[in-house]
Amino acid sequence: MNELPADLLHGDWTCQREIDLLKRTQAAHQQLTKRLQVMARELRGERYYPLQTETKQLRVRVYHTYVPPVEASEDTQAAPGRWTLRIEGVDASAEEPTIVKFSSYFRKTSIELDPHLYSDHVVEWTSFQKASHEVDGLEVSRTGSTAHTVKIKLLAAQTPERFSISPELEAAIGQYLGPAKAYTKQDIVLAMWQYIKLRNLIKEDDCRVVVCDDRLVQVLNCVSLPFTSIVVALKQHLTPINAIDLEYTLSLSTACESELLDEKFFDVSVAATSDLDRTRTRALKECEELQQDQKKELALLQAQELDILERLQTYTRKKEWMTQFAQDPCGFMADVKTSQLADEQILAAETELDEFNVPRPQQFTQPWVREVVGELLTTRPTN
Repeated sequence: MNELPADLLHGDWTCQREIDLLKRTQAAHQQLTKRLQVMARELRGERYYPLQTETKQLRVRVYHTYVPPVEASEDTQAAPGRWTLRIEGVDASAEEPTIVKFSSYFRKTSIELDPHLYSDHVVEWTSFQKASHEVDGLEVSRTGSTAHTVKIKLLAAQTPERFSISPELEAAIGQYLGPAKAYTKQDIVLAMWQYIKLRNLIKEDDCRVVVCDDRLVQVLNCVSLPFTSIVVALKQHLTPINAIDLEYTLSLSTACESELLDEKFFDVSVAATSDLDRTRTRALKECEELQQDQKKELALLQAQELDILERLQTYTRKKEWMTQFAQDPCGFMADVKTSQLADEQILAAETELDEFNVPRPQQFTQPWVREVVGELLTTRPTN
């Protein structure tokens, strides 16, 4: 019988080109991933791209509306008066004044109402709240018809945040701080550590606890505390700098429903992110999106590669089977028959039962079993 052509037995399969293409694509993805990681590290590194801010003028608009109370009648129910106060930021430096995002310039805002009129008289907003990102402004609404003055405090967003310290704290650690009048929390904690270390105020049996001397007792109002709690204990002595304090009077009259009663503008200087940092933020966001897309594509390519490898193994087995069959059909089928007979013998041997190993539960019900078990339980072992 003529042998099969050599190119059929040892030639390249069609799917080999697909495997090579997948390998090259996977290598390209790995190179792209490394490059994206390097770019992300460079963009995040303050060593290469220090944070830069610029001062700009922001116009804060404060206004309120008022819905007067409704007296009870046959058709309507009585309803108290309700006022709504809103605070917005307007970019005064732009050609056309536009409302800006509060979260871009302020990290915290507190509105203090008249405590004699409202029990929950302090309303706070922080940029750390989950639902507070990218807000255009703040809005507070309460029931009431009494005119009063509200106090508004705006804390500018600055990195890192800086504080001025109380006279009591300055008397204790002022010598360990620099000449500046504004310090970061890191500066204050390091100064506290210098004070504690030089005076040996660490508890002997627990190095995590600070034993306060007379001066620290006046500052922290405690005899001892864990060092990790010092920042919380010092909170009352820290005042954020560049806090903007505003006052606005709510003049409530019997105006028409939802009519704008009054508005007031305050021009303040705020620190804005520079164009370089904004560009860097956008680049980081795009880089992260590219990384996510690249991971999805890589996972898809790996799944396709596994599928091709499985099909390749199937084709290889079929090729070997058909090659052997084509070279010697009679001998090949005889070998197949012999292999099948051997498999049948193995299966038959596994299914046969050995009469000595067949479990016989009735033998444990014989009379002698009870006697033997009782003797084993009652007989003491001899030394």
